[in-house]
Amino acid sequence: MKINFALILLLTWTTFNLTAQIDTVYNLGNDENRITLDEIDQHIKNIEERLKNDTIEWIIRFEFIREEIEGDTLIQYGGINIVDQSILTEEDKIEIRLNYEIPKFNFVDINGETINSEDLKGKVIFINTWFTRCPPCIAEMPYLNEIKNNYSDQNIVFISMAPEEKREILTFLKKHHFQFQHIPDADIFLKKFGVGFPKNILVDKEGIIRYIGGGLVDGMIEKGEENVIEQDQVNQDVIRVQIDKLLSE
Repeated sequence: MKINFALILLLTWTTFNLTAQIDTVYNLGNDENRITLDEIDQHIKNIEERLKNDTIEWIIRFEFIREEIEGDTLIQYGGINIVDQSILTEEDKIEIRLNYEIPKFNFVDINGETINSEDLKGKVIFINTWFTRCPPCIAEMPYLNEIKNNYSDQNIVFISMAPEEKREILTFLKKHHFQFQHIPDADIFLKKFGVGFPKNILVDKEGIIRYIGGGLVDGMIEKGEENVIEQDQVNQDVIRVQIDKLLSE
């Protein structure tokens, strides 16, 4: 699905990447001077700096349009999109996050331990979003605990994020068994992924979001059906397949 955004700043350029025998650099707009990917990233950071005090939360990224090859150079044409997050639909919020870096975060869990997105680079991250009065969230907790136990010796961390205060989560956990590392007061961060609960998010070792799905259900899947994902509920075996893939990379 192609997303049409109301607020877009489009700067056309050419991109080139070093792969095998193909060179990759960038050529911004009509400027003939080729620049590197790091310089493109710096350009985006400069825009972010100019907008950091804006009351609107912007999503800023390069969007690919088309490509062609000239000699030993791959040219990818695209532009910088600046998107007002508030105008996105729930589906758009998920689509625009997939295959991009997870928004940076720095939280303190219910035990007082700091958890930072940069410190987790090199690990697969499993994030579950929930709240204490959400029946589907509670229903999937046994499956989440089972998955965590199955991967306890693997290079993966399991984090839950809820919009509620620490006190509410601690009270809930006295009656319910949920083994993830719990982050309270995460409402602002969670809104970046829409308002639906629960969600299960997988992030690869480079910090790139590779999967966003709904609440888990039990059951088996047939071979070849690993990528069949329902909008609201997901067979837990789908998650296992995704985890195994990310751990092997």
